[in-house]
Amino acid sequence: MGLIIEKNGVAESLDLSNCKSAVRLGHAMGRCLRGNTTLLALYLRDTDLGDSGTTVLADGLIQNGASKLAHLDLSSNGIGPAGAASLATLLEKSSSLLKLNLGCNALGPAGADALSAKLSQCKALTSLSLMENEIEEAGGASIGAALKTNTTLSALWLGKNNLKNDGLAAVVEALCANKGSKLAVLDVQKNGLGTAAIKKLGQLLSESASLTALSAVGTKMEFTESESLQLAAKERPELGRAKAVKLWLGADTKNFPEL
Repeated sequence: MGLIIEKNGVAESLDLSNCKSAVRLGHAMGRCLRGNTTLLALYLRDTDLGDSGTTVLADGLIQNGASKLAHLDLSSNGIGPAGAASLATLLEKSSSLLKLNLGCNALGPAGADALSAKLSQCKALTSLSLMENEIEEAGGASIGAALKTNTTLSALWLGKNNLKNDGLAAVVEALCANKGSKLAVLDVQKNGLGTAAIKKLGQLLSESASLTALSAVGTKMEFTESESLQLAAKERPELGRAKAVKLWLGADTKNFPEL
């Protein structure tokens, strides 16, 4: 399979999701990606890659200066901090990778920190999902540090990460401080957010010129808090925001943008 993909000059998309070949698949893909110049999208969701398979795959892409891969789905693969470090190097080096899905892995705070160290230096990435990775407050702080200077991301999914108030505050403060931020879509659903975090979301809605969609689904709030966010989400001509930010505040994420 690896040789076929490496020499293939036609296929632009490959979906091997749910193929339980574990590390072997990562090694095969790593070898073939060193020479492939046509593949644009690669889906490896739930293939048990782990850190080892992820590292080999990332190295293959790093070695291929002519790679055109733009969309990479590595969700549900048990990837931890070591795999995250390899992917961080890929983010720094790649000029083609636009979308990266790392949802439902095991990054934790250390993995978030490894990614964040290079996120501010990435050349192309516009969409990143870190959903369900238990990055917690410390991981939120790391992501926030990267967002202070990142100017490529337009969509970020951080839901179900136990960010709590401090982790969310770090993200919001960074986005508000970064006048070059292009972030339009932000998902912070089900993060154990309290009153302080809700106020921070209000600040973001009041100050962001780029935000178009925000999900805080699963966040318990009073009617007055919800009303305050709705008011802050209105169009802000003074910021250059011609339309109101769309909010998802209840229990339903239907129609919220997906990666």
